[in-house]
Amino acid sequence: MNTAEANKAQREGKTWDQDRREWTLPVTGIAVGTYQFGRGIMNTAEANKAQREGKTWDQDRREWIFYYLEKESEKISAEIDELEKAIGSANGGAGRKVKDTAYYELLGVETNATASQIKKAYYKEARKWHPDKNPDNPEAHAKFQDLGKAYQTLSDDQLRAAYDRDGISADSQPELEVDAKVFFGVMFGSALVHPYIGELWISSTADSVLKAAMMKGGQNEDGTSSMEADLSQLFDQNTSKLSKLKQIQRECDIALHLKTRVEAFVNSEVGETAFRNSCTEEATNITNGAYGAVYASTIGLALMFECEDYIGSRRNFGVEGMSAKMKKRANAMGTDYKLATSALKSYQRAQKINETMTKAALEAEAEAEAGGTEGSKARSNEPDKEAGNMNMKTMPGAKDIEESIPVFLDLAWAVNVKDISKSIKNACNKLFSDANVDVPTRLKRAYAVNVLAKEFFDVGKKAGKNQEASVEDIRARAEVAVMTTMAKAQGQEIREGDAEEMVKQAKEMHAQQAAAAAAAKTENNAEQSK
Repeated sequence: MNTAEANKAQREGKTWDQDRREWTLPVTGIAVGTYQFGRGIMNTAEANKAQREGKTWDQDRREWIFYYLEKESEKISAEIDELEKAIGSANGGAGRKVKDTAYYELLGVETNATASQIKKAYYKEARKWHPDKNPDNPEAHAKFQDLGKAYQTLSDDQLRAAYDRDGISADSQPELEVDAKVFFGVMFGSALVHPYIGELWISSTADSVLKAAMMKGGQNEDGTSSMEADLSQLFDQNTSKLSKLKQIQRECDIALHLKTRVEAFVNSEVGETAFRNSCTEEATNITNGAYGAVYASTIGLALMFECEDYIGSRRNFGVEGMSAKMKKRANAMGTDYKLATSALKSYQRAQKINETMTKAALEAEAEAEAGGTEGSKARSNEPDKEAGNMNMKTMPGAKDIEESIPVFLDLAWAVNVKDISKSIKNACNKLFSDANVDVPTRLKRAYAVNVLAKEFFDVGKKAGKNQEASVEDIRARAEVAVMTTMAKAQGQEIREGDAEEMVKQAKEMHAQQAAAAAAAKTENNAEQSK
Protein backbone atom coordinates (compact mmCIF):
# COMPACT_ATOMS: atom_id res chain seq x y z
CA MET A 1 0.00 0.00 0.00
CA ASN A 2 2.79 2.40 0.95
CA THR A 3 4.62 1.69 -2.28
CA ALA A 4 1.52 2.26 -4.37
CA GLU A 5 0.79 5.46 -2.43
CA ALA A 6 4.35 6.69 -2.94
CA ASN A 7 4.25 6.01 -6.69
CA LYS A 8 0.90 7.83 -7.00
CA ALA A 9 2.21 10.84 -4.98
CA GLN A 10 5.38 11.09 -7.06
CA ARG A 11 3.36 11.00 -10.29
CA GLU A 12 1.34 13.93 -8.92
CA GLY A 13 4.55 15.84 -8.28
CA LYS A 14 4.39 15.56 -4.50
CA THR A 15 7.37 15.17 -2.17
CA TRP A 16 7.66 13.46 1.23
CA ASP A 17 7.62 15.89 4.18
CA GLN A 18 9.66 14.19 6.90
CA ASP A 19 8.45 16.52 9.66
CA ARG A 20 4.74 16.23 8.84
CA ARG A 21 5.09 12.58 7.83
CA GLU A 22 2.98 13.02 4.71
CA TRP A 23 3.19 13.66 0.95
CA THR A 24 2.84 17.35 0.06
CA LEU A 25 3.11 19.61 -2.97
CA PRO A 26 6.55 21.29 -3.03
CA VAL A 27 5.14 24.76 -2.46
CA THR A 28 8.38 26.00 -0.93
CA GLY A 29 10.38 24.61 -3.85
CA ILE A 30 8.01 26.27 -6.29
CA ALA A 31 8.32 29.54 -4.42
CA VAL A 32 12.11 29.33 -4.34
CA GLY A 33 12.25 28.37 -8.01
CA THR A 34 9.96 31.27 -8.93
CA TYR A 35 12.12 33.65 -6.91
CA GLN A 36 15.31 32.41 -8.53
CA PHE A 37 13.74 32.69 -11.99
CA GLY A 38 12.69 36.24 -11.27
CA ARG A 39 16.09 37.02 -9.82
CA GLY A 40 17.73 35.63 -12.95
CA ILE A 41 15.60 37.91 -15.14
CA MET A 42 16.51 40.89 -12.95
CA ASN A 43 20.21 39.96 -13.06
CA THR A 44 20.13 39.60 -16.85
CA ALA A 45 18.50 43.00 -17.17
CA GLU A 46 21.03 44.47 -14.75
CA ALA A 47 23.88 42.89 -16.67
CA ASN A 48 22.60 44.22 -20.01
CA LYS A 49 22.21 47.70 -18.55
CA ALA A 50 25.73 47.59 -17.02
CA GLN A 51 27.27 46.44 -20.28
CA ARG A 52 25.53 49.19 -22.23
CA GLU A 53 27.03 51.66 -19.77
CA GLY A 54 30.49 50.20 -20.39
CA LYS A 55 30.88 48.47 -17.04
CA THR A 56 32.55 45.11 -16.44
CA TRP A 57 31.91 42.45 -13.80
CA ASP A 58 34.43 42.36 -10.93
CA GLN A 59 34.51 38.78 -9.66
CA ASP A 60 36.34 39.68 -6.43
CA ARG A 61 34.01 42.54 -5.48
CA ARG A 62 30.94 40.80 -6.93
CA GLU A 63 29.67 43.95 -8.62
CA TRP A 64 29.66 45.84 -11.91
CA ILE A 65 32.41 48.46 -12.13
CA PHE A 66 34.12 50.83 -14.54
CA TYR A 67 37.51 49.24 -15.30
CA TYR A 68 40.58 51.32 -16.27
CA LEU A 69 43.47 49.48 -17.92
CA GLU A 70 46.28 51.96 -17.24
CA LYS A 71 45.24 52.38 -13.61
CA GLU A 72 45.35 48.63 -13.04
CA SER A 73 48.77 48.41 -14.69
CA GLU A 74 50.15 51.14 -12.41
CA LYS A 75 48.52 49.56 -9.34
CA ILE A 76 49.91 46.08 -10.09
CA SER A 77 53.38 47.48 -10.79
CA ALA A 78 53.37 49.26 -7.41
CA GLU A 79 52.19 46.09 -5.63
CA ILE A 80 54.97 44.06 -7.27
CA ASP A 81 57.58 46.58 -6.11
CA GLU A 82 56.23 46.50 -2.54
CA LEU A 83 56.14 42.71 -2.47
CA GLU A 84 59.67 42.44 -3.86
CA LYS A 85 60.84 44.84 -1.15
CA ALA A 86 59.21 42.65 1.48
CA ILE A 87 60.82 39.54 0.01
CA GLY A 88 64.17 41.28 -0.16
CA SER A 89 63.84 42.37 3.46
CA ALA A 90 63.00 38.82 4.53
CA ASN A 91 66.15 37.61 2.77
CA GLY A 92 68.33 40.29 4.30
CA GLY A 93 68.54 42.16 0.99
CA ALA A 94 66.75 45.33 1.93
CA GLY A 95 66.22 47.72 4.81
CA ARG A 96 69.54 46.89 6.49
CA LYS A 97 73.15 47.95 6.52
CA VAL A 98 75.22 45.86 4.11
CA LYS A 99 78.90 45.01 4.33
CA ASP A 100 79.77 46.03 0.77
CA THR A 101 77.96 48.44 -1.58
CA ALA A 102 80.22 48.09 -4.64
CA TYR A 103 77.73 46.13 -6.73
CA TYR A 104 74.90 48.49 -5.84
CA GLU A 105 77.02 51.50 -6.78
CA LEU A 106 78.06 49.84 -10.03
CA LEU A 107 74.40 49.49 -11.06
CA GLY A 108 73.46 52.86 -9.58
CA VAL A 109 70.77 51.57 -7.21
CA GLU A 110 70.10 51.77 -3.48
CA THR A 111 70.76 48.81 -1.20
CA ASN A 112 66.99 48.37 -0.75
CA ALA A 113 66.33 48.28 -4.52
CA THR A 114 63.68 45.82 -5.74
CA ALA A 115 64.37 43.04 -8.25
CA SER A 116 62.68 45.00 -11.05
CA GLN A 117 64.69 48.14 -10.24
CA ILE A 118 67.93 46.13 -10.32
CA LYS A 119 66.96 44.57 -13.64
CA LYS A 120 66.11 47.93 -15.21
CA ALA A 121 69.35 49.47 -13.94
CA TYR A 122 71.43 46.56 -15.27
CA TYR A 123 69.99 46.70 -18.78
CA LYS A 124 70.39 50.46 -18.87
CA GLU A 125 74.08 50.26 -17.89
CA ALA A 126 74.72 47.17 -20.04
CA ARG A 127 73.49 48.96 -23.16
CA LYS A 128 75.65 51.94 -22.28
CA TRP A 129 78.85 49.92 -21.77
CA HIS A 130 78.36 47.18 -24.36
CA PRO A 131 81.71 46.59 -26.18
CA ASP A 132 79.98 46.86 -29.58
CA LYS A 133 78.99 50.42 -28.74
CA ASN A 134 82.44 51.27 -27.37
CA PRO A 135 84.94 49.77 -29.84
CA ASP A 136 87.61 52.36 -29.02
CA ASN A 137 87.22 52.18 -25.25
CA PRO A 138 89.40 49.42 -23.73
CA GLU A 139 87.68 49.84 -20.33
CA ALA A 140 84.22 49.12 -21.74
CA HIS A 141 84.70 45.34 -21.88
CA ALA A 142 85.89 45.13 -18.25
CA LYS A 143 83.06 47.40 -17.11
CA PHE A 144 80.55 45.28 -19.00
CA GLN A 145 81.87 42.10 -17.34
CA ASP A 146 81.69 43.72 -13.89
CA LEU A 147 78.10 44.74 -14.53
CA GLY A 148 77.29 41.13 -15.40
CA LYS A 149 78.79 39.90 -12.12
CA ALA A 150 76.91 42.54 -10.14
CA TYR A 151 73.59 41.67 -11.77
CA GLN A 152 74.21 37.94 -11.39
CA THR A 153 74.64 38.41 -7.66
CA LEU A 154 71.96 41.01 -6.89
CA SER A 155 69.26 39.43 -9.06
CA ASP A 156 69.30 36.22 -7.00
CA ASP A 157 67.85 36.39 -3.48
CA GLN A 158 70.27 33.83 -2.02
CA LEU A 159 73.42 35.30 -3.58
CA ARG A 160 72.31 38.82 -2.69
CA ALA A 161 71.74 37.91 0.96
CA ALA A 162 75.22 36.34 1.13
CA TYR A 163 76.78 39.39 -0.55
CA ASP A 164 75.03 41.81 1.81
CA ARG A 165 76.22 39.78 4.78
CA ASP A 166 79.80 38.92 3.71
CA GLY A 167 80.69 41.17 0.79
CA ILE A 168 83.19 39.94 -1.80
CA SER A 169 86.43 38.16 -0.96
CA ALA A 170 89.20 37.29 -3.40
CA ASP A 171 88.85 33.57 -2.71
CA SER A 172 85.05 33.50 -2.63
CA GLN A 173 83.50 34.54 -5.90
CA PRO A 174 79.84 33.63 -6.59
CA GLU A 175 79.34 30.42 -8.50
CA LEU A 176 78.10 30.53 -12.06
CA GLU A 177 74.32 30.77 -12.06
CA VAL A 178 72.57 29.04 -14.93
CA ASP A 179 69.53 31.04 -16.02
CA ALA A 180 66.92 28.77 -17.61
CA LYS A 181 65.18 31.85 -19.03
CA VAL A 182 68.17 32.42 -21.31
CA PHE A 183 67.99 28.84 -22.58
CA PHE A 184 64.27 29.04 -23.37
CA GLY A 185 64.79 32.51 -24.80
CA VAL A 186 67.02 31.02 -27.50
CA MET A 187 64.90 27.87 -27.94
CA PHE A 188 61.55 29.66 -28.30
CA GLY A 189 62.24 33.36 -28.02
CA SER A 190 61.67 36.07 -30.55
CA ALA A 191 61.82 39.73 -29.58
CA LEU A 192 59.24 40.49 -32.27
CA VAL A 193 56.48 38.51 -30.51
CA HIS A 194 57.36 39.42 -26.92
CA PRO A 195 54.94 42.41 -26.86
CA TYR A 196 52.09 40.04 -27.80
CA ILE A 197 52.86 37.18 -25.39
CA GLY A 198 55.21 38.46 -22.64
CA GLU A 199 57.48 36.01 -20.83
CA LEU A 200 56.44 32.41 -21.43
CA TRP A 201 55.26 30.45 -18.39
CA ILE A 202 57.51 27.53 -19.30
CA SER A 203 60.56 29.81 -19.14
CA SER A 204 59.92 31.36 -15.72
CA THR A 205 58.74 28.04 -14.26
CA ALA A 206 61.78 26.09 -15.46
CA ASP A 207 64.03 28.76 -13.99
CA SER A 208 62.32 28.49 -10.58
CA VAL A 209 62.55 24.68 -10.56
CA LEU A 210 66.20 24.70 -11.64
CA LYS A 211 67.24 27.17 -8.95
CA ALA A 212 65.38 25.22 -6.28
CA ALA A 213 67.03 21.98 -7.40
CA MET A 214 70.50 23.55 -7.43
CA MET A 215 70.03 24.92 -3.92
CA LYS A 216 69.10 21.43 -2.69
CA GLY A 217 72.22 19.96 -4.25
CA GLY A 218 70.38 17.62 -6.59
CA GLN A 219 69.21 15.06 -3.99
CA ASN A 220 67.02 14.88 -0.92
CA GLU A 221 67.94 13.22 2.39
CA ASP A 222 65.97 10.10 1.49
CA GLY A 223 67.97 9.70 -1.70
CA THR A 224 65.18 10.78 -4.07
CA SER A 225 65.75 13.34 -6.79
CA SER A 226 65.21 16.89 -5.60
CA MET A 227 63.97 17.75 -9.09
CA GLU A 228 61.05 15.36 -8.55
CA ALA A 229 60.23 17.05 -5.25
CA ASP A 230 60.41 20.48 -6.85
CA LEU A 231 58.11 19.43 -9.67
CA SER A 232 55.56 18.16 -7.14
CA GLN A 233 55.52 21.65 -5.60
CA LEU A 234 55.57 23.41 -8.95
CA PHE A 235 51.99 24.60 -9.09
CA ASP A 236 52.05 25.68 -5.45
CA GLN A 237 55.03 27.90 -6.19
CA ASN A 238 53.33 29.45 -9.20
CA THR A 239 50.16 30.31 -7.31
CA SER A 240 52.09 32.58 -4.99
CA LYS A 241 51.01 36.19 -4.75
CA LEU A 242 54.06 37.50 -6.62
CA SER A 243 53.59 35.04 -9.50
CA LYS A 244 49.93 36.00 -9.79
CA LEU A 245 50.77 39.70 -9.81
CA LYS A 246 53.43 39.23 -12.48
CA GLN A 247 50.96 37.29 -14.64
CA ILE A 248 48.43 40.13 -14.32
CA GLN A 249 51.16 42.62 -15.22
CA ARG A 250 52.03 40.48 -18.23
CA GLU A 251 48.40 40.60 -19.39
CA CYS A 252 48.24 44.38 -18.81
CA ASP A 253 51.40 44.86 -20.87
CA ILE A 254 49.95 42.80 -23.74
CA ALA A 255 46.71 44.81 -23.59
CA LEU A 256 48.58 48.12 -23.59
CA HIS A 257 50.65 47.01 -26.58
CA LEU A 258 47.52 46.05 -28.53
CA LYS A 259 45.99 49.42 -27.64
CA THR A 260 49.04 51.24 -29.00
CA ARG A 261 49.29 48.96 -32.06
CA VAL A 262 45.74 49.69 -33.29
CA GLU A 263 45.49 53.29 -32.07
CA ALA A 264 46.23 54.96 -35.40
CA PHE A 265 43.49 52.97 -37.15
CA VAL A 266 40.99 53.45 -34.31
CA ASN A 267 41.60 57.22 -34.40
CA SER A 268 41.17 57.22 -38.21
CA GLU A 269 44.74 58.40 -38.73
CA VAL A 270 45.32 55.58 -41.25
CA GLY A 271 42.87 53.74 -43.47
CA GLU A 272 42.00 50.06 -43.22
CA THR A 273 44.05 49.07 -46.28
CA ALA A 274 47.21 50.72 -44.97
CA PHE A 275 46.63 49.25 -41.52
CA ARG A 276 46.05 45.77 -42.91
CA ASN A 277 49.21 46.01 -45.00
CA SER A 278 51.25 46.99 -41.94
CA CYS A 279 49.85 43.96 -40.12
CA THR A 280 50.79 41.67 -43.01
CA GLU A 281 54.32 43.12 -43.03
CA GLU A 282 54.70 42.64 -39.28
CA ALA A 283 53.44 39.05 -39.48
CA THR A 284 55.88 38.30 -42.30
CA ASN A 285 58.79 39.65 -40.24
CA ILE A 286 57.72 37.45 -37.32
CA THR A 287 57.60 34.33 -39.48
CA ASN A 288 61.22 34.93 -40.47
CA GLY A 289 62.29 34.41 -36.83
CA ALA A 290 62.62 31.28 -34.71
CA TYR A 291 59.34 29.31 -34.85
CA GLY A 292 57.81 32.47 -36.29
CA ALA A 293 55.05 30.68 -38.20
CA VAL A 294 53.84 28.91 -35.06
CA TYR A 295 53.90 32.14 -33.08
CA ALA A 296 52.05 34.16 -35.73
CA SER A 297 49.28 31.58 -36.22
CA THR A 298 48.89 30.93 -32.47
CA ILE A 299 48.69 34.64 -31.61
CA GLY A 300 46.36 35.29 -34.54
CA LEU A 301 43.94 32.50 -33.64
CA ALA A 302 43.79 33.47 -29.96
CA LEU A 303 43.12 37.12 -30.84
CA MET A 304 40.46 36.19 -33.41
CA PHE A 305 38.48 34.14 -30.89
CA GLU A 306 38.41 36.99 -28.36
CA CYS A 307 37.52 39.66 -30.92
CA GLU A 308 34.72 37.60 -32.46
CA ASP A 309 33.36 36.82 -28.99
CA TYR A 310 33.34 40.49 -27.92
CA ILE A 311 31.91 41.85 -31.18
CA GLY A 312 29.43 38.99 -31.61
CA SER A 313 28.08 39.39 -28.08
CA ARG A 314 26.97 42.90 -28.99
CA ARG A 315 25.30 42.04 -32.31
CA ASN A 316 22.04 40.29 -33.15
CA PHE A 317 21.13 39.82 -29.48
CA GLY A 318 24.45 38.07 -28.84
CA VAL A 319 23.79 35.15 -31.22
CA GLU A 320 27.13 35.64 -32.98
CA GLY A 321 28.84 35.79 -29.59
CA MET A 322 27.39 32.41 -28.64
CA SER A 323 28.79 30.94 -31.85
CA ALA A 324 32.21 32.43 -31.09
CA LYS A 325 32.11 31.01 -27.56
CA MET A 326 31.37 27.55 -28.93
CA LYS A 327 34.37 27.84 -31.27
CA LYS A 328 36.56 28.89 -28.35
CA ARG A 329 35.44 25.96 -26.23
CA ALA A 330 36.08 23.52 -29.06
CA ASN A 331 39.54 24.97 -29.63
CA ALA A 332 40.31 24.89 -25.89
CA MET A 333 39.29 21.23 -25.77
CA GLY A 334 41.57 20.54 -28.72
CA THR A 335 44.44 22.34 -27.00
CA ASP A 336 43.91 20.36 -23.79
CA TYR A 337 43.80 17.10 -25.75
CA LYS A 338 47.03 18.01 -27.55
CA LEU A 339 48.66 18.83 -24.22
CA ALA A 340 47.52 15.56 -22.66
CA THR A 341 48.66 13.40 -25.58
CA SER A 342 52.00 15.23 -25.82
CA ALA A 343 52.57 14.72 -22.09
CA LEU A 344 51.79 11.01 -22.42
CA LYS A 345 54.13 10.59 -25.40
CA SER A 346 56.90 12.47 -23.58
CA TYR A 347 56.47 10.28 -20.51
CA GLN A 348 56.64 7.13 -22.64
CA ARG A 349 59.81 8.38 -24.36
CA ALA A 350 61.42 9.23 -21.04
CA GLN A 351 60.53 5.77 -19.74
CA LYS A 352 62.07 4.17 -22.82
CA ILE A 353 65.33 6.08 -22.41
CA ASN A 354 65.42 5.23 -18.71
CA GLU A 355 64.87 1.55 -19.48
CA THR A 356 67.67 1.62 -22.07
CA MET A 357 70.07 3.18 -19.56
CA THR A 358 69.09 0.72 -16.82
CA LYS A 359 69.43 -2.29 -19.11
CA ALA A 360 72.86 -1.17 -20.31
CA ALA A 361 74.04 -0.61 -16.73
CA LEU A 362 72.83 -4.05 -15.61
CA GLU A 363 74.50 -5.73 -18.59
CA ALA A 364 77.77 -3.98 -17.84
CA GLU A 365 77.56 -5.01 -14.19
CA ALA A 366 76.86 -8.64 -15.17
CA GLU A 367 79.83 -8.66 -17.54
CA ALA A 368 82.07 -7.27 -14.79
CA GLU A 369 80.98 -10.00 -12.35
CA ALA A 370 81.34 -12.75 -14.98
CA GLY A 371 84.90 -11.62 -15.75
CA GLY A 372 86.09 -12.84 -12.31
CA THR A 373 89.41 -12.07 -10.74
CA GLU A 374 91.41 -12.42 -13.94
CA GLY A 375 89.12 -10.03 -15.71
CA SER A 376 89.49 -7.58 -12.85
CA LYS A 377 93.28 -7.74 -13.07
CA ALA A 378 93.21 -7.22 -16.79
CA ARG A 379 90.86 -4.30 -16.47
CA SER A 380 92.95 -2.72 -13.74
CA ASN A 381 95.69 -2.18 -16.33
CA GLU A 382 93.35 -0.12 -18.52
CA PRO A 383 91.13 1.86 -16.18
CA ASP A 384 90.46 4.74 -18.53
CA LYS A 385 89.46 2.49 -21.41
CA GLU A 386 87.11 0.46 -19.20
CA ALA A 387 85.55 3.62 -17.79
CA GLY A 388 85.02 4.90 -21.30
CA ASN A 389 83.34 1.63 -22.35
CA MET A 390 81.11 1.75 -19.29
CA ASN A 391 79.95 5.27 -20.17
CA MET A 392 79.10 4.23 -23.68
CA LYS A 393 77.06 1.27 -22.46
CA THR A 394 75.05 3.25 -19.93
CA MET A 395 74.23 5.97 -22.46
CA PRO A 396 70.93 5.55 -24.34
CA GLY A 397 71.23 4.98 -28.08
CA ALA A 398 71.52 7.90 -30.43
CA LYS A 399 68.35 6.70 -32.16
CA ASP A 400 66.34 6.92 -28.93
CA ILE A 401 67.56 10.45 -28.31
CA GLU A 402 66.89 11.72 -31.82
CA GLU A 403 63.43 10.16 -31.90
CA SER A 404 62.60 11.77 -28.55
CA ILE A 405 63.63 15.34 -29.39
CA PRO A 406 60.54 16.20 -31.52
CA VAL A 407 58.25 14.57 -28.94
CA PHE A 408 59.62 16.67 -26.08
CA LEU A 409 59.43 19.78 -28.25
CA ASP A 410 55.79 19.05 -29.06
CA LEU A 411 55.04 18.96 -25.33
CA ALA A 412 56.79 22.27 -24.79
CA TRP A 413 54.80 23.84 -27.61
CA ALA A 414 51.52 22.42 -26.32
CA VAL A 415 52.26 24.13 -22.99
CA ASN A 416 53.21 27.35 -24.80
CA VAL A 417 50.01 27.41 -26.88
CA LYS A 418 47.80 27.01 -23.80
CA ASP A 419 49.80 29.67 -21.94
CA ILE A 420 49.70 32.15 -24.84
CA SER A 421 45.97 31.61 -25.44
CA LYS A 422 45.09 32.17 -21.78
CA SER A 423 47.24 35.32 -21.49
CA ILE A 424 45.83 36.82 -24.70
CA LYS A 425 42.27 36.02 -23.58
CA ASN A 426 42.71 37.96 -20.33
CA ALA A 427 44.58 40.78 -22.10
CA CYS A 428 41.76 41.24 -24.62
CA ASN A 429 39.21 41.25 -21.82
CA LYS A 430 41.13 44.11 -20.21
CA LEU A 431 41.48 46.03 -23.48
CA PHE A 432 37.81 45.69 -24.44
CA SER A 433 36.67 46.61 -20.91
CA ASP A 434 38.80 49.76 -20.64
CA ALA A 435 36.46 52.57 -19.53
CA ASN A 436 38.90 55.23 -20.69
CA VAL A 437 36.99 55.05 -23.99
CA ASP A 438 33.29 54.57 -24.75
CA VAL A 439 31.71 51.32 -25.95
CA PRO A 440 31.69 52.25 -29.69
CA THR A 441 35.45 52.94 -29.49
CA ARG A 442 35.99 49.60 -27.75
CA LEU A 443 34.13 47.89 -30.57
CA LYS A 444 36.38 49.63 -33.06
CA ARG A 445 39.40 48.46 -31.09
CA ALA A 446 38.10 44.92 -31.26
CA TYR A 447 37.53 45.24 -35.00
CA ALA A 448 41.09 46.56 -35.49
CA VAL A 449 42.62 43.79 -33.38
CA ASN A 450 40.61 41.29 -35.41
CA VAL A 451 42.11 42.67 -38.63
CA LEU A 452 45.57 42.22 -37.10
CA ALA A 453 44.64 38.73 -35.90
CA LYS A 454 43.48 37.51 -39.31
CA GLU A 455 46.67 38.71 -40.99
CA PHE A 456 48.83 37.05 -38.36
CA PHE A 457 46.89 33.80 -38.64
CA ASP A 458 46.85 33.68 -42.45
CA VAL A 459 50.52 34.60 -42.86
CA GLY A 460 51.55 32.21 -40.10
CA LYS A 461 49.59 29.28 -41.55
CA LYS A 462 51.00 29.88 -45.03
CA ALA A 463 54.58 30.12 -43.75
CA GLY A 464 54.09 27.11 -41.48
CA LYS A 465 53.81 24.77 -44.47
CA ASN A 466 57.48 25.43 -45.21
CA GLN A 467 58.77 25.73 -41.62
CA GLU A 468 58.67 22.18 -40.26
CA ALA A 469 61.63 21.94 -37.86
CA SER A 470 63.84 18.91 -38.43
CA VAL A 471 65.67 17.03 -35.68
CA GLU A 472 68.90 18.63 -36.93
CA ASP A 473 67.40 22.13 -36.62
CA ILE A 474 66.18 21.45 -33.09
CA ARG A 475 69.53 19.98 -32.07
CA ALA A 476 71.43 22.96 -33.48
CA ARG A 477 69.18 25.40 -31.63
CA ALA A 478 69.53 23.43 -28.39
CA GLU A 479 73.35 23.50 -28.69
CA VAL A 480 73.36 27.27 -29.17
CA ALA A 481 70.87 27.68 -26.31
CA VAL A 482 73.26 25.85 -23.98
CA MET A 483 76.27 27.89 -25.16
CA THR A 484 74.35 31.15 -24.77
CA THR A 485 73.19 30.18 -21.28
CA MET A 486 76.75 29.42 -20.15
CA ALA A 487 78.04 32.62 -21.72
CA LYS A 488 75.40 34.61 -19.85
CA ALA A 489 76.38 32.86 -16.61
CA GLN A 490 79.95 34.09 -17.17
CA GLY A 491 78.78 37.69 -17.56
CA GLN A 492 78.79 37.86 -21.35
CA GLU A 493 75.93 39.37 -23.27
CA ILE A 494 74.78 37.68 -26.49
CA ARG A 495 72.14 39.47 -28.51
CA GLU A 496 69.25 37.66 -30.17
CA GLY A 497 70.65 38.41 -33.62
CA ASP A 498 73.99 36.90 -32.64
CA ALA A 499 72.28 33.78 -31.26
CA GLU A 500 70.29 33.32 -34.47
CA GLU A 501 73.49 33.63 -36.53
CA MET A 502 75.09 30.98 -34.31
CA VAL A 503 72.10 28.70 -34.91
CA LYS A 504 72.45 29.20 -38.64
CA GLN A 505 76.17 28.34 -38.49
CA ALA A 506 75.45 25.26 -36.35
CA LYS A 507 72.91 24.01 -38.90
CA GLU A 508 75.43 24.49 -41.72
CA MET A 509 78.10 22.65 -39.74
CA HIS A 510 75.74 19.73 -39.04
CA ALA A 511 74.81 19.59 -42.74
CA GLN A 512 78.51 19.48 -43.72
CA GLN A 513 79.20 16.76 -41.17
CA ALA A 514 76.26 14.71 -42.43
CA ALA A 515 77.41 15.12 -46.03
CA ALA A 516 80.98 14.11 -45.12
CA ALA A 517 79.72 11.06 -43.20
CA ALA A 518 77.52 10.03 -46.15
CA ALA A 519 80.44 10.43 -48.59
CA ALA A 520 82.73 8.39 -46.33
CA LYS A 521 80.13 5.64 -46.08
CA THR A 522 79.70 5.56 -49.84
CA GLU A 523 83.45 5.40 -50.34
CA ASN A 524 83.77 2.62 -47.74
CA ASN A 525 81.01 0.59 -49.41
CA ALA A 526 82.73 1.00 -52.76
CA GLU A 527 86.03 -0.23 -51.32
CA GLN A 528 84.38 -3.28 -49.77
CA SER A 529 82.64 -4.19 -53.03
CA LYS A 530 85.95 -4.37 -54.93
